[in-house]
Amino acid sequence: GFGSLDGGNYATLNAQTTKDHVFDTNKIIGQIRELTPLIPGGDLQVAGEGGGGSGTPIDYALQGPDDQLDVAANKVVAFLKATPGAVNVESGLQTGGPRLNITIDQGKAALLGVSPSSAASVARMGVGGAVATKVRTSNGLVDVRVQLPAQDRNSIDVIRSMRVRAADGSMIPLSSIATFSNTVAPTKVSRLNRERVVNVTGGLLPGYSLGQVAGPLQRKFAEPGFLPPGVHLEEQGDTQLQSETFSNMGLAFLMSIMLVYMLMVILYGSFIEPIIVIVSVPMAIIGALFALSIAHAFDTNGAQSLNLLSFIGMIMLCGLVAKNGILLVDYSDTLVKRGMRVHDAVLAAAQTRFRPIVMTTFAMVFGMLPLALGFAEGAEWRQAMGTVIIGGLLSSLILTLFLVPMIYNTWIGYFERVKDRKAVREEMTPVPTPVTA
Repeated sequence: GFGSLDGGNYATLNAQTTKDHVFDTNKIIGQIRELTPLIPGGDLQVAGEGGGGSGTPIDYALQGPDDQLDVAANKVVAFLKATPGAVNVESGLQTGGPRLNITIDQGKAALLGVSPSSAASVARMGVGGAVATKVRTSNGLVDVRVQLPAQDRNSIDVIRSMRVRAADGSMIPLSSIATFSNTVAPTKVSRLNRERVVNVTGGLLPGYSLGQVAGPLQRKFAEPGFLPPGVHLEEQGDTQLQSETFSNMGLAFLMSIMLVYMLMVILYGSFIEPIIVIVSVPMAIIGALFALSIAHAFDTNGAQSLNLLSFIGMIMLCGLVAKNGILLVDYSDTLVKRGMRVHDAVLAAAQTRFRPIVMTTFAMVFGMLPLALGFAEGAEWRQAMGTVIIGGLLSSLILTLFLVPMIYNTWIGYFERVKDRKAVREEMTPVPTPVTA
């Protein structure tokens, strides 16, 4: 199938919900998980569309020495299984198979005159066989493989009794120069950057975001001694995508604010007035996060969280909410140029621009409602964008009408007061009487 497991003792089953139950996917998955007791000694993993296989949200690659990887992977798996919201947690070590290790005693082999390579060849031929010759057939040359019968190849006693020819021609049993032990080995060895890697993967329960599960694990990784010496971590899949998205979107958010500021500097011909407008952006972010937290509390899919779409919504807010501050500051400047005092001008501007600000804000809010409600099939993954924009617009509407006029009156009024004091000093300064000869 399309899963990430290898081995013989697993099976997959795919199912689709009927059209009248498309919104009950998470409920059906929960009911199937309750069937685990029907598989004694087994592990039942259930995932919705987009989960399981290579699309697992939680995906970490552990790299380091072979003797430490097993310990590290087991610790990470145990921690994830104890973390609320994580499900279907597994590691690449769980797909291991039985292996027989044959260790040649160098001292005994040298004493009996047996070459270790000859002993290894005998053991290998007994289990896997060896090509003795080739036979020409109508289809070409065919290998002739010599090996033990099938019932003997899986018997340790038969392999222990196999004999190796010594230097003096005598036949020495393998058991005389080697020790035998049963271990578990991976069915495949994966490598990343030329190092052996063990992948730890997992899914998310409905209503949980990737940050709620990956956050505690990241803090645990930062603790000294959690990972054995020499073992380091590489994020993969959605976990890596989330880290890259947060850093890239944070940079894009800062650049959008800078571009808006630079544009307004050119338009206003001032470095101070654009800052007054930019103050409305943090007001919008407060409302966006508050709306997202409320929506997340009632969300059953975990889509209402800080993700790629909600970050895109915040970047859009930089341009949407700046228009409220622009309307206030621009009209206040116009009234000041007409001769009004700064305090009176900003009050008049807030009163005059109140209706356009409310109309444009509610027009955008109602335009985003279909996106935020997400009634269409599969639209729940885009709801976060609509929620962020609506929350940011509403908070900007309320807070900007108070904060921007206050800051404008404080900063621009400061320069007005400086001019007033200068004018008073000039007026109070006595004019020297001209001296006549």
